[in-house]
Amino acid sequence: MSDRQHLEHFFAVAIEAVHGDTVLKKHLRVDAGPNHTHELVFSRGSVHLQWALPPSDGRLRLIALGKAALAMAAGALSVLREANLGPSLDAVLIITKDLPARDQLNKEITRAQAQLGVRCELMQGGHPVADERSLQAGQTLLEWVANSGEHDRYLVLLSGGASALAVQPVDGISLAEKTAWVQRLMQAGAAIDELNLLRRYLSRLKGGGLARAMAPASHLTLAISDVPGDDPRVIGSAPTLDYAAQPQAVRALCERYGFEQLMEQRVPPAAVSGAAPQAAYAVIATLEDALEAVCEEGRRLGYRLINRGRVFYGDLDTHVHDFCQALRLQASALSQQEPPYLIVAAGEPRLTLALDPAQPTCGEAAGGRAQHFALLCARELQGVAGVTVLAAGTDGSDGPTLAAGACVDGTTWAAIQAAGIEPQQALDHYRSHPALASVGALLTTGATGTNVADLFLGIVRCGDRDESDREIR
Repeated sequence: MSDRQHLEHFFAVAIEAVHGDTVLKKHLRVDAGPNHTHELVFSRGSVHLQWALPPSDGRLRLIALGKAALAMAAGALSVLREANLGPSLDAVLIITKDLPARDQLNKEITRAQAQLGVRCELMQGGHPVADERSLQAGQTLLEWVANSGEHDRYLVLLSGGASALAVQPVDGISLAEKTAWVQRLMQAGAAIDELNLLRRYLSRLKGGGLARAMAPASHLTLAISDVPGDDPRVIGSAPTLDYAAQPQAVRALCERYGFEQLMEQRVPPAAVSGAAPQAAYAVIATLEDALEAVCEEGRRLGYRLINRGRVFYGDLDTHVHDFCQALRLQASALSQQEPPYLIVAAGEPRLTLALDPAQPTCGEAAGGRAQHFALLCARELQGVAGVTVLAAGTDGSDGPTLAAGACVDGTTWAAIQAAGIEPQQALDHYRSHPALASVGALLTTGATGTNVADLFLGIVRCGDRDESDREIR
């Protein structure tokens, strides 16, 4: 295989390690409990959680929310079917980003209902910016959990993207106003914890809003994390965890980015009505799990590993420079007799868009964070032999594009120029997507069934090694 093929293989290995369907089938089970009851048990590494399923007079209902919702729902439903508990399900609601075409969607719903004997509803929300579909999904979600009883149980499967896919703004602010503030914060380079702080403040659904709406029913949340530190307050803006609004923290955030007008509007935080029931919550897959899988596979294939870890959460340009400097250093020191290096890193570097305020977006073909990272690497690695880089989002969608990211090497920059595109202008105008597409550098996977942030992988071998000698073993 070529170095690009090896990198794509490593990316696929990472996805499999954190795939919603795979993780739940492997680590979730149903055990017999006391008095002929059952309980769900999730056990992976240091995480071990037991949760009682409803008694005979209660309902078991499943909510899957986020980019990995379809895969997570498939895994959980498979576990319940194998335990002969499929018929005990009352209903299933799935809200996600990518759904099949309408006719195919109807077939999927019909098939699911026939297999499970359960009412199943699938909805699509907008992402990365919430839209009218998101508003409808949020309204449906709140209506769906209304009138819950104390013996009811909700299994909530949560993954990244949930903050935008289902929304219900607080009274006094419209969807357009809310999304405008969130977009401005995104373009200013705000971190995900800052974005989701604002989202919780402006939402009736987040920061425990869903949990309060489900009361007095109990609930279990199983989450795939795409955030630094795997903080439950940040994953999906915490719809099932009871966090009070934080006006002072939001005020400090707005002042930090020069958005004082938001607080001047005196936007009321979401009204808290009653306390949410005690939450059972487990993070079931993380970026760390993906990195460990890549490193294990790299060692198996004979690579020397440099694992930089989950460190790319600062300025994107700075991370590109440091990453490429490490790649060049290893390339200059390698001899033909030495095995190649695999350098891995992960995170969500901050890309601040220096745009005209009158032009709030760059267009659908602009490219995303991973593609911008890849094109910057192509510039820094011009003429460097033996180095190949992959930068991609684990959800399979980078920014507003259908590409997960891109794969580049020391020839990519010149190849783009030869294709008639000036790559520096593409960088300056945040249009990495068409530039990388012109030379076949894009990585397109489709929706992956998970979302744990971005991976950055580099292979370094002696530049004098013949192209035909790419097999490691």
